[in-house]
Amino acid sequence: MSTPSNGSDVSSEPLVFLVDMWKTTIEVQQHFNELEWKIRGLALTVLTTSLGAGALALRENTFIPILSWRFSLASLVFSAGLLLWLAFFFVVSVWYHRLLLGSVKEGVRLEERIGELLEGSGRLTTAIGEASPWSFPSQDARPGKVPKTAWFTLHSRHKLSAFYGIIAALLVALALGAHLGADSLPTDRSGPRATVETSGP
Repeated sequence: MSTPSNGSDVSSEPLVFLVDMWKTTIEVQQHFNELEWKIRGLALTVLTTSLGAGALALRENTFIPILSWRFSLASLVFSAGLLLWLAFFFVVSVWYHRLLLGSVKEGVRLEERIGELLEGSGRLTTAIGEASPWSFPSQDARPGKVPKTAWFTLHSRHKLSAFYGIIAALLVALALGAHLGADSLPTDRSGPRATVETSGP
């Protein structure tokens, strides 16, 4: 095997070993990416259940007495859905997405090392990382073209925050709307009733 241009000894870091490491890194990236999608799917299932239960409670106009106040059951259901939604966001963003980014960085490092030893080798991880950001107005990054000045650029972490943030804002609006639109005046100060109240039509 020939010696690379930087003069390092190829035999100390065989190309085959580097390629095997790169393959393993790609598998790790796929693993964390699949985990994130499975969590998103579970989060959407919980979201759908929360919306359905909240709509049913809103139609029944049911109230729950807490201390000396009555709260709309629909508002509590939407609030519980919000907490669960934020929990899913925490698991994805703080745990698995950071691990995914770490595996991506390692993939880029291995591709750079392989490129030093094998000219013209592929750069899959690097190409995906370069194609991932989305700008508005869209940038023209083709060779020989001058990129347009973008108003903003969304990277993977921004897309993740936008996905969970928009739904979280919707749940907050639904919870507040259900609470403010229902009869949430204080109950009798002599003490809360222990039963669920349902107002008539």
